[in-house]
Amino acid sequence: LLDTVPADAASRDALALLKAWDGSFDAGSVPASLYAAWYAALSAMPEDELGRKEPGFTRSRFLIRALQSESPWCDDVRTAKKETCADFKAAALSSAVAALAARLGPNPSAWAWGRLHTAQSPHDVFDRVGLLRPFFSLRVGQGGDGSTVNVGSYRRDGSFVMTAGASYRQILDFADLSRSRFVLTTGQSGNVF
Repeated sequence: LLDTVPADAASRDALALLKAWDGSFDAGSVPASLYAAWYAALSAMPEDELGRKEPGFTRSRFLIRALQSESPWCDDVRTAKKETCADFKAAALSSAVAALAARLGPNPSAWAWGRLHTAQSPHDVFDRVGLLRPFFSLRVGQGGDGSTVNVGSYRRDGSFVMTAGASYRQILDFADLSRSRFVLTTGQSGNVF
């Protein structure tokens, strides 16, 4: 992906951030948001041929093979022009940058992964009541992705909502087990107080 020729200035700036990225999916990482949004846009590759959206359906191995082999899948069959994989990568990057700007604002320094990638724990009943939702339903920005140690798999449908992550964590002090600690993501009861 790093050999992509950017289609515009915003894409050029985004690509420069990605080239300097250390690959970390910390909640404060802007390049992590850029990568995830670009990956989501790239994942739309077969939608024009299939005639329907299938967010998250496209596998990484398929994308890698298609982009490395100048696959016909890169062409958007809905247009008269025959797009190359280079065209597709550039268009997907531009689309990802535009989507981030629309969602998180025009300043790329505000595109932190934790603002985009959230763990959500909606209350079964009160999540449907707008005034009560902030008190009973939890939404927390998180780091990680599906392939990091601090796993945080997410939907590639543009929502980036976490679909998997740790719900229980424990630290054991074998020298003094009474000093051991644990935490359950949403607490031990549904009582907000």
